Amino acid sequence: EYGTAQELYFAGLKLEQFGNTNFDYMKYYEAALAIDPNNVLTNTRLGQIYLKRGDYGKAEEHLKKAVDVVTGNHKKAEDATSLYYLGLCYMKQDRPEEALDLLYRATWAYAWTSAGYTLAAQLEGRLGRWDKALDAAERACAANTHNIEAVLAKTVALRKLGRYEESTIINRAIYEPDPLNFMAMYEHFLL
Repeated sequence: EYGTAQELYFAGLKLEQFGNTNFDYMKYYEAALAIDPNNVLTNTRLGQIYLKRGDYGKAEEHLKKAVDVVTGNHKKAEDATSLYYLGLCYMKQDRPEEALDLLYRATWAYAWTSAGYTLAAQLEGRLGRWDKALDAAERACAANTHNIEAVLAKTVALRKLGRYEESTIINRAIYEPDPLNFMAMYEHFLL
């Protein structure tokens, strides 16, 4: 009934999104890859699914295929979804340099600018590169002023750089209206 990889992908996606337990959406994704093993949408979606399940090996396998296709003739992918998720996959596997490369590349696509820079800020901080962490956090905030994770990454970087007054002011703007934000609460305690 479905003749193309794209049709199978969207059928699987619909089943997955609406939680139809009568059909296994994974079979539709697998059938799509049987027709087109390099299908970007399907490989990216399977990568996301395996990433959520904690199966980083399978996630990496599918996401790498998608990244190879979208960056085949160039470094700047128009759709950077697979780059972002492969970066996240590497981050989960404690492979920070590989993760950073992909996350920074994902930021070239506006849809992933704030999210990519947020994770980059967290990783740069984890590596003790606080100037780079601050730069990434500021870029994430510039792309999305409501990205609380990015704002918190900025407060941490500022504190680590000894800029306590700036960090306190920014953290207070998060903590006072949302006293149950545990990261902001912890930063408030540290400051």
